[in-house]
Amino acid sequence: MYRYPVSQLARRSPRLSAREIDVLRRTAEGASARLIGRELGISAKTVETYRTRGYQKLGLRRLSLVRYAVQAGWFALVVLAAPLQAQRTYWPVSVDSLAIGHTNRTHVAVRGVVAYVGHEDDQDMHVRLVSLSGSGKYVIAECAPTLPCRLPSGVPWVPLVGDTVTVYGISRRDPEHGWWECHPVEGVLP
Repeated sequence: MYRYPVSQLARRSPRLSAREIDVLRRTAEGASARLIGRELGISAKTVETYRTRGYQKLGLRRLSLVRYAVQAGWFALVVLAAPLQAQRTYWPVSVDSLAIGHTNRTHVAVRGVVAYVGHEDDQDMHVRLVSLSGSGKYVIAECAPTLPCRLPSGVPWVPLVGDTVTVYGISRRDPEHGWWECHPVEGVLP
């Protein structure tokens, strides 16, 4: 049991160091201590130390960290109109985490840099999104002709190499190619 509801903790803004915030934010995205350590150039043990300090300062455990992160404004859960007017919650996941299959969510929001655009024989458009961390990891955002990728305005998305975008879709491992992808893409934000 926590002393304060998560919403009150988010407003209190405890004094977390920049490194604690960075580690907790990446933890909330689903990254492992080893991955965070590699990205930040520190050991996994040091990541655990920052994580533990952050949890203690916030009075939280891992299960309530994502809710805290959203309420504190570290990132937002996004709800987009999906086909058949369904509403879905998309969980922010880093390209690095999704590229190694480290996500426990189906509907994800992935932000990356467009590095390649190509079309398959069946006219599916493949967009390679490269990690913003510089790790070189990537995921594929796949747009199908029956469900074209559209911007919020409804205009079809024409990806350009070098664009930084957030792609909303369903995470899965492609059985034919073996890579992790968002398929189908259900929305795009520049």
